Amino acid sequence: MKLPAAVSTAHQPANLRPILDRIFRANPGYELVAYNRLPAEQQELFVNLRQDPDFYGILRPANGAPLPVKSACRDTALLFLTLQEADALPPFVLAGDSGDTNRAIAMLVLDGVFEMEVNGRMVHGAEAFADVCEPAATAVEISGIAAISRQALQYGQSLPLTDAAALSARLYSYGRLPLSPEWRRKYPNEAAVRLCLGVDPDGANAARLDPDWQALPPDPDNDGWIAWQSRHAPPPAEAMYKLYVSPHPDHLRAAFDAMTPALAAARAHAFKVGKDLPGVLRPDKFVAYFATLAQVRQAAGAILDQLANCPAHGVPFTAELGSPLVSWGIDPPTESDAPVWLSRQSWRLWVTNRLAIALLMARQSAPQSMDPWQFAIERLRFEGVDTDTWTPVQEERN
Repeated sequence: MKLPAAVSTAHQPANLRPILDRIFRANPGYELVAYNRLPAEQQELFVNLRQDPDFYGILRPANGAPLPVKSACRDTALLFLTLQEADALPPFVLAGDSGDTNRAIAMLVLDGVFEMEVNGRMVHGAEAFADVCEPAATAVEISGIAAISRQALQYGQSLPLTDAAALSARLYSYGRLPLSPEWRRKYPNEAAVRLCLGVDPDGANAARLDPDWQALPPDPDNDGWIAWQSRHAPPPAEAMYKLYVSPHPDHLRAAFDAMTPALAAARAHAFKVGKDLPGVLRPDKFVAYFATLAQVRQAAGAILDQLANCPAHGVPFTAELGSPLVSWGIDPPTESDAPVWLSRQSWRLWVTNRLAIALLMARQSAPQSMDPWQFAIERLRFEGVDTDTWTPVQEERN
């Protein structure tokens, strides 16, 4: 099956307005704390950041402000301390490349670290968006998965949550089917899932998989999966592309039978399957790992050829490949400039963490012309994600 273009060229980030001549102020909802002045238990949470020589400390909410904790480099910290009162940007900020500086200041305003004066008021986040960014491009037609992703964001916007981690978890799990009595009877335990897939000790697929795949022991840090590793394809040295196969749970076996030979032919490094009822009912119930996007597309095309009429579940915040049944993402690299709990994230968790922060930021702003979910989408575009297609904006590695 012919699949869509590999690299998105659809809706790129909005153009930024020139704002360096405006008046700014450090957001009074934040307080700046040097790393060495944090309590020992909090220093441990941010120990990864100490590897960055420019790391200064953290910005944390003051007086119960509904803002996320942020790290601060030395330049941001100096500017934050300089702009305790509203004023023009100081010369040390304006000394660098104007384009890079304009973008950096714009992102700090959108993220609520600084406020910008607009019509006599100091604004940030979604309230400042129209004064920081040019009008958005004309809307484009979106895929089925993109529509599910927007529904997830609208759902997240309505939740009475103030914790970014809790909101990210709800976005990440959006689309899971409820654990009904009927599903509990069908998949009461891991053995029932293995029996359905034919990978129980006497199952037909257990023997069929053996020449190409080696079963892996449970991962103690993520024991929700049945996993296999290729006997032939070595693990990739850099990028880890992920193929999501998302059939409705009633079609679990048919999808598994079509998927596994396609993965072997495309030289997947590994794949995993949700091992129990919660794993079966999640949208991303099958995940495979590849070295290149070309391999992902090869496998996806072969799967769609075999499963043209298979009902799809659809994995939110992934890039659709011709049908909601198959989609892709790419795990970001380990981040040395992130707190411990954010240093290693999956593609979808990386996305939902950022969306959750943007949603909370927008929701606590004064009424504005865009809904919080729309602001979250636009803010994520600046992180290199085309949120019309949920495609990472990057060059394909072959």
